[in-house]
Amino acid sequence: MNKAITICLFFVIAITLTSLTKNHEQLDEFPPIQKFLDKIKQQELEGEDPMKISQKLEGNTFTYITDWYDIVSKDFYENIDWNQFSRVREETMTDNIIKCEFYFYRNMQLSSYNNSNEKTLDEKTNYFTCYILESDWEAFIKVIEDWEEAQD
Repeated sequence: MNKAITICLFFVIAITLTSLTKNHEQLDEFPPIQKFLDKIKQQELEGEDPMKISQKLEGNTFTYITDWYDIVSKDFYENIDWNQFSRVREETMTDNIIKCEFYFYRNMQLSSYNNSNEKTLDEKTNYFTCYILESDWEAFIKVIEDWEEAQD
């Protein structure tokens, strides 16, 4: 009986450690920047109602969705190879929002859809664009630099 309990405990511990290791590997797969992306819920457009924005980075996929006057646009960037990451370029959009472009040495697939879920664009590109708060810029860059160092 004790031997059976010991064997069961061994398997539970082994499975738990394997799961923790896999979760750690998944976190290192791409820079942990989602918390910065989540802060941008809308973008003010000059003289217009704000445009709602959703940004989601999941491994080798980045999704960017806008909703402005009930016109929805969806951009899906797939097959992002983070091992081919090159650099981040920034551009100030407004007083508090920064446009960031993530560049890669290898292309990824971009598919865009309109309000009716019709595909409007299907092409290869070597970058994707996201938006963060200007106040987060230094912390954002630090996370990316730390992630890059951990990859070496």
